[in-house]
Amino acid sequence: MRNGSASLWPEGYRAAAFFSYDFDAESVWLNLDRRNASLPVTLSQARYGGKVGVFEILRVLRKHEVRATFFVPTTTGERYPDALKAIVDEGHEVGLHGEEHEPPHTLDPRQEGEILDRTIETLEKMTGTRPVGYRAPWVEVSEVTTELLADRGLLYDASFMDDVFPYAHELKDGAQLIELPTHWATDDWSYSLVAFNALPQPEVNVVRPASEMCEIWSDVRDGILEMGGLFSPVSHPQVSGRPNRIGVVDRIIQNTKETGQFWIANGMEIARWWKDSQAAPPSGKDRLNRH
Repeated sequence: MRNGSASLWPEGYRAAAFFSYDFDAESVWLNLDRRNASLPVTLSQARYGGKVGVFEILRVLRKHEVRATFFVPTTTGERYPDALKAIVDEGHEVGLHGEEHEPPHTLDPRQEGEILDRTIETLEKMTGTRPVGYRAPWVEVSEVTTELLADRGLLYDASFMDDVFPYAHELKDGAQLIELPTHWATDDWSYSLVAFNALPQPEVNVVRPASEMCEIWSDVRDGILEMGGLFSPVSHPQVSGRPNRIGVVDRIIQNTKETGQFWIANGMEIARWWKDSQAAPPSGKDRLNRH
């Protein structure tokens, strides 16, 4: 397998960037606590993602001619068919994200497998394309998630946080699942969300200025560029589609493109490149001797 960051990406690029959006809408709050169904204002925050946020993000992606990946719970696709159709019509990838945003680590293997089977079938019917990528709801997997994904022919996962390079999970029977790692530091939920009435308890993250969020994300991106890895920010339409955040989406994409050093592609494209080129993350020695 090819090792070392100098030759890991398509010719002319030093690093890669993967822009992805978790289109949860109401599913995240309803899975958190079914009693949230009786809180219209709390759910209206989530509905913003399907009514407004998705379209604002799609507008920015079109402006910059960037293809992204939207991870969509199937119940969200059913609630917002026009938004899902717009995502597909704009040429973006749709990946798996559960049915109602249920965390895999709370399920037994049979339940988890059945949900995967249903969501694969449902997303394929809704989009016309069989999904090949997955992000775990609540960004946590079970002990068997990667095996279940590989058994169903999935190409990649985008949940883990243990590297800045893609890598192949080591699975039984020689199966391969590519990982596209991310990190909380570039997840918009960490900086932007206020849900005062949500059950079982209010969720409050201090809303940070857009300038501060851009600075943090840019610092992460520049560090990953220096390492030659994968910049993989995670955004949510109900968060980053807001007026105080859509400018962050715009600026981060624009500034990333302006470096001229990032290959910007969706998850499927990056995972296929990594798998087909038989790339591997730098070894410890390579990292130590990096100049």
